[in-house]
Order: sequence, then C-alpha cells, then structure tokens
Amino acid sequence: MRYLLSLFCFCLFLGISSAYASSARDLAEKLQTQAENGDLSAAYKLGLLWSQGKKVAPDFVTAAEWFERAAQGGYTRAMLKIANMYGEGQGVPQDRQRAISWYEKAAQKRSTEAMVKLGTIFTAQEDFDTSAYWYEKAAIRGDKDALRELGSFYYKGTGVHFDLQQAFVWLELAAQKGDYAAKSLQRDIVNRKGQEWGDGLRQKVNNRMMPEKYWNAR
Repeated sequence: MRYLLSLFCFCLFLGISSAYASSARDLAEKLQTQAENGDLSAAYKLGLLWSQGKKVAPDFVTAAEWFERAAQGGYTRAMLKIANMYGEGQGVPQDRQRAISWYEKAAQKRSTEAMVKLGTIFTAQEDFDTSAYWYEKAAIRGDKDALRELGSFYYKGTGVHFDLQQAFVWLELAAQKGDYAAKSLQRDIVNRKGQEWGDGLRQKVNNRMMPEKYWNAR
C-alpha cells in the first residue's frame, strides 16, 4: 500500500512539474513572439523571465540580450537592468563605461533610480563634482538617499562648496522622510550652530522657502 501511495505521489509530482514546465515554455514563446514584433514590454518581461529563474532555469546571457533589446528601444526599466548587468558582469562582459552610459540614458528619461546610481558610481570613482550633479538632480525629485547625500556633500564641502545652511535644509528634507543618518548629521550641525539657528532653518523648509531648487521644482 505504501509503495502504491508513493508511486501515485511521484507520478502526480511528475505531472505537475511537466505541466509547469510546459506553461513556462508557452509563456516564453508567447513573449518572444510579441518581442520580435516590436513589443518592448514583452522584451523586458522576457529579460525578467530568464534572469529571475522563477518559471525557467536562469539564463543571464539570454536575459541580457532581451534587456538590451528593450533598452535600445527606449524602455527605461530595461536600461536600468542592462546597466546593472554591465556593472556586475552578469550575462555580459563587465563594462563599467557601458553601465554608466545606460544609466545616463535612463536618467535622461527622468529615472530617479538611475540618477542615484550615477551619484553612487561617481562617488566611488572620487569624481565628486559629477556625483554631486546627479545627487542634486535626484534630490530635487525627492529621493531620500539623494537628499541625504547632497546634504552630506554640503556638510563636508565635497563636490560642492562647504555650506552648513544648505547642508541642514537638504538633510531636513531627508529627515522628514525618516532618514536617521540625516538626523544624526543635523544634530552635529545644531551642536555647532545652535538650536535657534536650526529651528529657524527648519521653519524655512516647512514654509517651502529653502532649499530653493527643491521647492521651485514643485
């Protein structure tokens, strides 16, 4: 009896596995047909299908091919994916310049994530002027990490001129989004400049007066 039950369960498992594999193949074939007919969303989804390995065994080379095809067609999310793959050398030879190029293309299409990535990359390369440029663009769009990093740059005088007032107001925006590192830097500034000074600047932020670049974009 146990043997028959085990055999039944095994056959059932094989049946489910076979059906699942067939479904995955059908999905891949459907998406590929759509992608080859110019559907950029389908090309992007094919990249996800092959990179995530949820329905099929992961194949990063194939994933990169589809991500790049979608990216070349102007699909922003695919630009981010292929940029990351070039940065890590996943499915393609590692090429940091091509990664930067794709992130820049995505940033030109107003991808805040790409702007932050560029800020991070150029910080690692110690090109702080370029890093500050991208962090500011992302900060103006309200990204918490970029707000903190730009405030930190003003705090240190890195990539921008040293300015504790600008540091405080950019950090205040990050702090209002719950960034604890920004709050910590603010406390240090207040210890140096005084509580009244900090309260006055915080009021200007709340009154949408500072930082001007941030509020002018609203």
